[in-house]
Amino acid sequence: MLTAILGGISAAILWSITSLSASRTSRVIGPFAVVGWMMMIGLVVCGVALAIARPPLPLDSRTLTLLLASGVGNVAGLLLAYRAMTMGKVGIVATIVSTEGAIAAVCSLSLGESLPFVTLALLPAITVGVMLTAFAPDPTPVPSERAVLAAGLATAAALLFGFGTYLTGLMSTEVSPLWAIVPPRLVGTIGIAIPLMLMRKLTLTRKTAPLVLLGALCEVAGFFAFAVGAQNSVSVAAVLASLLGAFTALGAYLLFRERLSRLQLVGVVVIAVSVALLAGTSH
Repeated sequence: MLTAILGGISAAILWSITSLSASRTSRVIGPFAVVGWMMMIGLVVCGVALAIARPPLPLDSRTLTLLLASGVGNVAGLLLAYRAMTMGKVGIVATIVSTEGAIAAVCSLSLGESLPFVTLALLPAITVGVMLTAFAPDPTPVPSERAVLAAGLATAAALLFGFGTYLTGLMSTEVSPLWAIVPPRLVGTIGIAIPLMLMRKLTLTRKTAPLVLLGALCEVAGFFAFAVGAQNSVSVAAVLASLLGAFTALGAYLLFRERLSRLQLVGVVVIAVSVALLAGTSH
């Protein structure tokens, strides 16, 4: 269980860095260009890792189909999430998106994964904390924001991410974690980066380049951390990965001066306490 906890928390930290960087770059070069660059860079990183590690290639049709489905879900989720970040507050959007962990955990539990009673009790508490952080009243609304549309896109992204995350975790129990994280980068490169490149719309600026590179590296590292954690428990790793919302909200406050309401802070505390208890019961 400890591997699942560390994998989930590591993924949350890395993905929060990706979300913060993407929230800035998406406003400049657009979400499609951001996702295209991130997937292309991530594919190169995965290619180098695969060449070094040389894990056995999964060849059966079921595995390949599920890996492809996870890739489509994750790429589509990224596009919706980054588009939402151009319309609403980063911390709010990221926290709504972070409910993907609960969605993935529900998928895992519904298909028969057994968990200790304490863990089962803590997973809903973490989910409640995430929801409080996401839907509490905004203390500093900005008139130009399209908050409702941003929340809708973020919710759709969470559903897609939850589906993709569950499949990634499921496949990581059957194949090397490296193979589990390749599909989104392959789908994004073929379906987004290459078409944008052919249309000469895969833009990049000097200011956005370092942030795009940072986001891409953290995104692929986060997926690897999650895949490793999911080998121990898909549901625990998935729910703890939902901490990315709290981490992103904190980062947005420190970096972008986005304020949190009291209810949102309560949500963060609920999540933190639940994670601490979950870690304490894993030994």
